Amino acid sequence: MGVQHYLQHYHLNAYGRLDELKASIDKEKAKAYFEKLEGQNIPQFKVNIKAADMLRAFILHGDF
Repeated sequence: MGVQHYLQHYHLNAYGRLDELKASIDKEKAKAYFEKLEGQNIPQFKVNIKAADMLRAFILHGDF
C-alpha cells in the first residue's frame, strides 16, 4: 500500500462522512442485492462489509 493510497483511505472518512453514508444504506435492499449476486444466503454482518467495500471502491476509483 503506497502513501497516496493510505492518504486517500485516511481522508475518506474525514468528519465521519463515510460513516454517515454507510449508515444511509438500506440494509434489506443491500442484503437482497448481494444474495442475488452470489446466489446464496449471506449473514448481515458480511453484507455490511461488502456494502462498505463497494462504497469505498466507488468513491476512490469510480467503479465497483
